[in-house]
Amino acid sequence: MPDSPEQLKPATGCAVGMLIAAALWAPAGCALFDSLASLEPPTVDPPAPEASAADQVDYSLLQWTCGGFAGGSAERCNGVAIADLQVSASGMSYRYAAGDLTALSPANSHDNADCIAALFCRVAGVWQGGKMDWISSDRLTRDWHNVRGEYKGWRGEMLDAADAFAFVIVSADGRRRTNVILSEGGLP
Repeated sequence: MPDSPEQLKPATGCAVGMLIAAALWAPAGCALFDSLASLEPPTVDPPAPEASAADQVDYSLLQWTCGGFAGGSAERCNGVAIADLQVSASGMSYRYAAGDLTALSPANSHDNADCIAALFCRVAGVWQGGKMDWISSDRLTRDWHNVRGEYKGWRGEMLDAADAFAFVIVSADGRRRTNVILSEGGLP
């Protein structure tokens, strides 16, 4: 036994203190453990379901009248899904809900996605549009520069007259595509 309390090693002091605390709190501690054991596990809300990978507009209704690209026969690729089409007076945005563009084309990389962005405007119940830009995998927005600039058949009036917009990404060879996403309502 040490001659004085100063000679106690810190670890010994801690152990002695814990034993004393346990002896003093044992009845209360047991009751606490008993009450904790009878508790039901907390319920956790499941995560919000991911955006549907289903087409929000029937792909066969999209008329490829602009952009000089014939993408109407592209097959749905399940390795990538997009969601949340937002349109504004200056452009549009979307997000990836699942996967990435490598599912559409093995040539995809950070700088060159080897895919096209296709926009469709519903005017008088008809979906018209097509290629508006190339896709780059690091950018989730597009402006209306090509559309308003009358790129290969595009006319700015189509944007202004539309009561809904649809967007899809298609591989450059026209064989594979994402799901079609929708934004109801015209431009703000």
